[in-house]
Amino acid sequence: MKMRKDRDENGDRQKVDARVLARILAAQNIDFVLPDLPHIAEFFAETLLTIPGIHACRVCLQGVTIQKGTMKIEICEECRKSRMLSSGQKELSPFLPDPNFKCGLADQPGFQVQPVISLYHHFGFFTFNVGEPGAFEIYRPFISNLASFMALSLENRLQRDALQKARITLENEVADRTQELLAANSRLKEEVETRRRAEEHLQEREKHSQSLLRLSKRLERAQTYAEVLDTAQDEVRATIGYKNLWVYLISEDKQYAHSIVAGGPIEEVVMSEEGVATLTIKGDRMLEEILESKDIVVVEDAQTDERVNKEIVKQLGNRTIVNIPIILFNRHMGSIGTGTFSEEGVRVPTASERDYLMALASHMAVTLERIHQFRERIKIEESLTKSEEKFRTIIEQSAEGILMADEGGTIVEWNHAYEKMTGVRRSEALGHPLWDIMMKIIAPERATAERRETIKTGILDALRTGKSYLFDQPIEMEFYPLSSQEKHYFHQTIFPIKTAKGYRIASLIEDITERKHHELERDAIITVSQALRKATTRSEILTVLLDQLVSLFDADGSMIALPNPETKDIIIEMGRGVVGERFNGLVIPQGSGISSLVIANKEPYLNNRANHDLLFYRPDLLGDSVCVASVPMIAHEKAIGALWIARHTSIFEEELRLMTAIADIAANAIHRVILYEQTIQQLHHLLALHQIDLAISTNFDLDLTLDVLLKNVKDELEVDAADILLFDTITHTLDYAHGIGFRTRGIKESRVRLGDGYAGRAARDHCTVSCPDLRRAEKTFSRSSLLVDEKFVAYFVSSLVSKGQIKGVLEVFTRKPFQPEKEWLDYFETLATQATIAIESANLFENLQRSNADLTLAYDATIEGWSLALDLRDKETEGHTRRVMEMALNLAGSLGMNESEMLNLKRGALLHDIGKMGVPDAILLKQGPLTTEEWEIMHQHPAYAYHMLESIAYLEDALEVPYCHHEHWDGSGYPRGLRGEEIPLAARVFAVVDVFDALTSDRPYRCAWPNEKAYRYIESQAGKHFDPKVVKIFLENR
Repeated sequence: MKMRKDRDENGDRQKVDARVLARILAAQNIDFVLPDLPHIAEFFAETLLTIPGIHACRVCLQGVTIQKGTMKIEICEECRKSRMLSSGQKELSPFLPDPNFKCGLADQPGFQVQPVISLYHHFGFFTFNVGEPGAFEIYRPFISNLASFMALSLENRLQRDALQKARITLENEVADRTQELLAANSRLKEEVETRRRAEEHLQEREKHSQSLLRLSKRLERAQTYAEVLDTAQDEVRATIGYKNLWVYLISEDKQYAHSIVAGGPIEEVVMSEEGVATLTIKGDRMLEEILESKDIVVVEDAQTDERVNKEIVKQLGNRTIVNIPIILFNRHMGSIGTGTFSEEGVRVPTASERDYLMALASHMAVTLERIHQFRERIKIEESLTKSEEKFRTIIEQSAEGILMADEGGTIVEWNHAYEKMTGVRRSEALGHPLWDIMMKIIAPERATAERRETIKTGILDALRTGKSYLFDQPIEMEFYPLSSQEKHYFHQTIFPIKTAKGYRIASLIEDITERKHHELERDAIITVSQALRKATTRSEILTVLLDQLVSLFDADGSMIALPNPETKDIIIEMGRGVVGERFNGLVIPQGSGISSLVIANKEPYLNNRANHDLLFYRPDLLGDSVCVASVPMIAHEKAIGALWIARHTSIFEEELRLMTAIADIAANAIHRVILYEQTIQQLHHLLALHQIDLAISTNFDLDLTLDVLLKNVKDELEVDAADILLFDTITHTLDYAHGIGFRTRGIKESRVRLGDGYAGRAARDHCTVSCPDLRRAEKTFSRSSLLVDEKFVAYFVSSLVSKGQIKGVLEVFTRKPFQPEKEWLDYFETLATQATIAIESANLFENLQRSNADLTLAYDATIEGWSLALDLRDKETEGHTRRVMEMALNLAGSLGMNESEMLNLKRGALLHDIGKMGVPDAILLKQGPLTTEEWEIMHQHPAYAYHMLESIAYLEDALEVPYCHHEHWDGSGYPRGLRGEEIPLAARVFAVVDVFDALTSDRPYRCAWPNEKAYRYIESQAGKHFDPKVVKIFLENR
């Protein structure tokens, strides 16, 4: 009877155990099923009340208290104080666990207290009234596991809430960064607009150049002043829009101004029938000013300007008046007038239009002078028919050279102009053969004996027949007069004169050097413009420009000098040719040299003996090329640099003027390219920031993110090396974290105290610190070894600050002196901000990983608790789970399973018999053999295990062992009868060690087998029960 009573009590206890275990297993889903603390507390209170020996219980979770059964004792005072519980407080926050804390109820007789504590927080207590301590003690591990699981679930909720807040914070930071990028895009659009305006200015200059080209060609055919004015007015009207044009030509005595008009209201009001009006200069304030000025005189509004004659203005209706000086060879010939009238309103010409009008006046000056000279020549020719004496006077006074050879080819006339133009004196020419004198004035390389005979034969044939190819049309020729080193251009007309003895030859020669210079200037401008238009970068423009200067001026070298905006020094940025290469890269100190004066004064410089100029910087580099010229490069009324040429032959004023025109074109081209390069640089900066943002948002490896960031820092800031020092909150030092571009490992030893050196000061003051030349600040740089080993010269550091907290510093180094501009420093600080974001993001992810690791450890601890519970239920197999787990892991390692597979194998081994919880104790603990029906129930325990664990995602990959370790290689196993490699590898491995441990362990129905006997049995079952390959490895490792 006593044995039966014991069996009944054991049976009752097993039923209670099953109920309690079922409640514990159900508790694993509370985090997903129960919505809030009251429901959770209710569930656990009911669970505790099912445990034998507990008559009443109270579950206190933060501000929630659930009581089951009758308990007369309230919450103890120590608990109330520790949790800051008050009557008016609805919800409490968990607090950090105190290892010394002890609940006051724990000392009360019949009461037990179980704290609900995680690694980080204390959530509350289980308090219960125990009637029979002996019965209760059996279930204390269950209650402890139950409290641990509840703490783990509540901790998980807190972690999820914290992660949600971190995600929201990160999204806000991304939104802020997006706004910054939009602002940068707006600035980029403004820069594009500036470039567009520069392009329009260049197109305007091109339009003016084309107009001047057309004007020059049409003026070549002009024979009268009226044709000149009509031609000029057409171009002015088409190019600028002024509809009227008039000219004031100063009389020889400078007392009067002869006004010539091409249409418009002035002609209708003041012109005579001949189209000319004569005005007295003296007393006319406006005329006096414009006819003395060498620059454009603009009357913005004649209606209000005090300088103009009000009566004439009233008659004509003038509004804006623009007067352009006509100057030729520094001789003031008069002025060109244009402007607006009446309803046209006020319109002042722009700077570019002023330049155009000055160029137009130069072309007109040459043509007006030519017409004037031509008229003079006609007058001389007419007077020749009156008398020999007058003929002689006219010849001598003529501005054109005149010669005549008699019927035998001897020179009988050689006027003063011919003498001046050729450098051959009249006395040297008269009485000598024409061909001998011509040999003196042609180029020396062409003055050969064969050439002399050819010229002589041609002249004698022309004298004999009166015919020659030279008589068909005027010809142009060029030579160096004997009295000058400058090449001159001449327009020559040769014609025969019939006499009684045969024919004489006469020649008229006109010096067209000035006009030719204008033509060459125009052609050179067009050539340079076309060449520059093909260049797309600043370097290409400078190369093309300097090569063109060497070619156009036959120079030994050409250079471009540009000011450094930070140091104010002048730098020879590029040189071409022999001399230019010597000056290339030369730095001229601020205030020294000729370039500084040219740029500051916006005035050209010409010196054919520059080696004697004390202001010239480094004349020794010139060598024999001591003739130099320099002109300022002006863009938008600002001098941006200076152009230079040097050669061993003299440079003339006309060439200086051509250089000035080329410099204007080049300045605008360089300005345009600078704007373009700045735009491209800003685009590169934005792309770099985008790459960094992608690195931050797509991975959480701080080293990889910092590597991407520092590569962009090095490339975009054009520095030699960069690194990041992170702030250690414990030691208060800045320690090396990542770097790029260093030649040695010295930087990795960096350990800078807060406030020490440049890096420490930047971190302490939350600022950016610059040191453009470390050689001058070596004593204040705390890591002086870097200066020796790495040869760093310039250094810059910016603090990395997040939410007011220092995270580290970003450092960059260069191996040459470097003076950054403001835009460079702004972008440097922007990259520092990106580095801060990357570090903060990585820290958040690291915290998340740590939380996940803690959660994994808690899950694994729970699994081991379940395994322990199984061993406690079946005393005969106690220790079996731990042994087979260790053997299975050893065997799996020999089979080459990876770490993840072995981790799942471990969890599966711990839970391999979890399904036996569904098998009744009467079967599981039966001392004798099982019946067929009992075996059928026992064979279901793998299926029970599968159904119990399949809903737990965490254990999804560990199900192979509990579900399949009773399958046989030949398909005779259970529960599904899998065959061969249909059985998962983990189950095949575990099956071998499970059987081996069972055979070598004592059982109620048999004694343990010796190991060798068990090995032989395992070997005999290869290909039947077990996988042969697994058996082979198992036996090799025994």
